[in-house]
Order: sequence, then C-alpha cells, then structure tokens
Amino acid sequence: MKESCGITTLSKMIAEKHSISQKKAHEIITSLFDIISDEIKNENRVFIRNFGVFKVVQTKERKGRNPRTGTEITIPARKVIRFVPSKPLKYSLTKKTNNRKLNTK
Repeated sequence: MKESCGITTLSKMIAEKHSISQKKAHEIITSLFDIISDEIKNENRVFIRNFGVFKVVQTKERKGRNPRTGTEITIPARKVIRFVPSKPLKYSLTKKTNNRKLNTK
C-alpha cells in the first residue's frame, strides 16, 4: 500500500516549495478545505482546473437487500458527493499519456 498524504505532510511540502512557514502553509490548506466544504454544503460545484470537479448528486430511492437476513429493503434517496477527475489527472493515473499530448489549455 502506498503512503497516505495528510494535511501535515502537505503543509511541509508547500512550506518548502514556497519558502513559507509550515504554520502558514497549514492555515492556507485548512482555509482551502473549509471553503471547498462550504461550497459543497451549499450544493455548489467546485471546479479545480487540471485536478477535477467536486459536485453534489441526488441519488434515487432503490431496492436493496439486508446482507444478514436477505430481506428486501428500500434504500432512501439521498445526496452524495462525487469527484470527477480532470482528463490530465485521469490519464496520469492510468498511464494513457504514453506518446499522447494532452490539451491542458
């Protein structure tokens, strides 16, 4: 399993890259996540270029089964958060960029 990267690790990387204190970098990251969270709570779409889109999607009510008893149950409609990666991010993860130039205008 790969290492996980939390806010502390991100803070260190940003602090080093931009020659700022780790505390300031942590404040910036926390503020960014707070803003994204607020936008999602307000059901706004959050688009970050070359990264992806966070959006709220309404799911429909559906039938399901209780895995223990096997009885049929109704799973209620609800709102869920979806993340759709940008093409450059998706291709970098699936290594489809082999000799293919991406349009990242």
